[in-house]
Amino acid sequence: MYDEGYIVLNSDTKSQLNYYNQIASNIDLVFANNDLAGLLDYNQLSDTWGLDHYPIEILFDIEVEPYRKLTNRVTNRNTD
Repeated sequence: MYDEGYIVLNSDTKSQLNYYNQIASNIDLVFANNDLAGLLDYNQLSDTWGLDHYPIEILFDIEVEPYRKLTNRVTNRNTD
């Protein structure tokens, strides 16, 4: 991953619960390339929803402008 320019964003989380005398571990990793890493943030949620992992919420700090069609006019100017 390093050779391709990706970094781990959540190296400080422990996402798997400590069940059956196992050590809590981080097996749910969030990778991003260097261009996107500054635009992303993550949050480990505290509610497991009954699973053995804490969910990870990934937040994007970008604005998306919706596509707007310029006109609905039909023309036959270029037809023969």
